[in-house]
Amino acid sequence: MKKQHWLWLVVGLIGIGLLAAFRNIMGYGAYKLMERYSPTLSPDLALLFQVEIDPEDLPPGWYWKSTEVEEVPGGVGRFTRFYHSSARNLRVVHLSETVLVYPDVAAAQQGYKNQVETYFPPGSKRWQEMPGLQFPHHAEEAKTACQDLYFREASGEIYHHYTCRYVARYRRVVIVVLGHVFDDRWLTMPEFREVLIAADRKAARAVGLIAP
Repeated sequence: MKKQHWLWLVVGLIGIGLLAAFRNIMGYGAYKLMERYSPTLSPDLALLFQVEIDPEDLPPGWYWKSTEVEEVPGGVGRFTRFYHSSARNLRVVHLSETVLVYPDVAAAQQGYKNQVETYFPPGSKRWQEMPGLQFPHHAEEAKTACQDLYFREASGEIYHHYTCRYVARYRRVVIVVLGHVFDDRWLTMPEFREVLIAADRKAARAVGLIAP
């Protein structure tokens, strides 16, 4: 029995290794296709995949980095982080999206309120609306703002940037897009605006607020 147990353990580890290798060799796109069109997907997870932005929705140089599960009572959620090819090891260079699918609209409304309070603390005067990020979104509720910051890397180099956040609700889906925006490299204000437009369009189409 012990020999059989160890055999199944080894087979399982090999399987996990092969999946990881498939992801590395075939690339993010092929892996996502396999993931999204699995016949075992729940309706909520299928909706989440339709909402999520992909590297092709981002400016040149940005790629998928990691994905983590987000807890949503009665629903599903994922946090996806991207990296820039010329600044992979710089903590200050950041772009991510969180997608939260709630069981109903009422729960999403409360979820949206919670996210706004988390990312834009009440009473804080540091968050300012940026004219360069405004666009005619399709969300039923949305808030966008940035704050002007300086960040010191481990090397001692200091970077000026804007920490920008977009929180929006599309029926029973809430998305949060975070980006560190720079004047002339990695992620500029016009580029981040295009990311927000892409995220808004995908979320609105997924829930039926605009035509496919």
